[in-house]
Amino acid sequence: MRLEQHDIVTLDEAESVDSLTKKLGDLLVNQPETPSDHC
Repeated sequence: MRLEQHDIVTLDEAESVDSLTKKLGDLLVNQPETPSDHC
């Protein structure tokens, strides 16, 4: 099995993804609750 260039995740990319994930999480947490959120 040969690794392609796009299959290799560098530390910088991992940190970028981590920061983006945290930002998305913060956005979801900070969103005002809507009636559709309650099941």
